[in-house]
Order: sequence, then structure tokens, then C-alpha cells
Amino acid sequence: WFLTAIGFAVGWHSRWMGSVLTISIAAWMLVDQQFYSHHVYLLLLLCLLLTLADAGASFSLDSLRGRTKKDVPLWGVTLLKLQLSTMYFFAAVAKVNDDYLSGDVLASFMKMPEWLESPELFATLAIASILTELALAFGLWIVRLQPYIFIFGIGFHLTMSFLLTSTIPLLIFGLLSVGVYPLFLPLGSR
Repeated sequence: WFLTAIGFAVGWHSRWMGSVLTISIAAWMLVDQQFYSHHVYLLLLLCLLLTLADAGASFSLDSLRGRTKKDVPLWGVTLLKLQLSTMYFFAAVAKVNDDYLSGDVLASFMKMPEWLESPELFATLAIASILTELALAFGLWIVRLQPYIFIFGIGFHLTMSFLLTSTIPLLIFGLLSVGVYPLFLPLGSR
């Protein structure tokens, strides 16, 4: 898994490395059915989409050796962008329930000084997180808002990574999410 991930990241035999990496992740998730993590599922989807879209076509070792075409198909870029927006949208929608809106879910997972803890603060943070995810779902598509949305999204993921108890998985999830942001830039869409 590690070696194929490195090969895929540098674009060495991208299609093969991406295929093996995608199959490895899927097999791990199927074999260990007690294991489920949003960051691994997102990793699986992104690897699959990047492989199908031939992400190693440019800026890769394969392209330096002249073994690929120079452009990536627009449908692949669009699918990656839609995946991220869909993820943010459904993350927000899934949180619209009494438990989350009351702030109880955040209160049980947040690392915060005791003197700051209050039901009102956690309820406010719950609403703010839902609104943030909705803003990210739609704001990434609005070119004039992108610089602000990018900073907002990076700040959101960093904040969640360090305020919630599952620091490493949330940091990985944030890196995977933010890694798709450049595709929303007008240059990334060509």
C-alpha cells in the first residue's frame, strides 16, 4: 500500500499504481468490516477517481518520460469536484438532527478548557459547523469567493483537527479534502 501510494503520488506508472492502491484500500475495507472511517472511504473514492481520470497525465514521472498525453479529461476533474461538494453537503445535512444541533455531540468530542464549556457554546459551534460545510459545498464553485473559501476551508479543517479528539484521522481527512481545492481554480478546470 505504502509503495503504491508513493508511486501513484509521483506519477510512476500512474494507472497501475492507482489501480493497485484503490484495490488495496477497498480490500482492506471489505476484509475488516468492523473498520469504517470517513477518511479512508474518501481516500478510496479519490484514488478511484484519480486513477480513472488518468491523473498521471501531466506533472508526473510518466509525463516526463513522454508516456502519457498532456491533458487530463475534464470529466475526471468535474467528478472530483462534485465528490468534494457532495461530501460537504451531505456532511451538513446529516448533522441536522436534535443530538447534533443541541451541541451534545461536539461536547463529547471536543477538547476545550472547562471554563469555556457551556451548552450554548456547543450549540452555536454545531450550527456554525453545519453552515461552514454548506458554504464549502457551494462556495468552492464561485470563482470570486474562492480565495476566501479556500482559507475558510483550510481553517475549518485545521480547527476540527486540533479541537476534536480524533486528531490524526481528522487531519488526514482535511488534507484529502483540501487537496481537491486547486481543481476548482479556473486553471485547474482546463
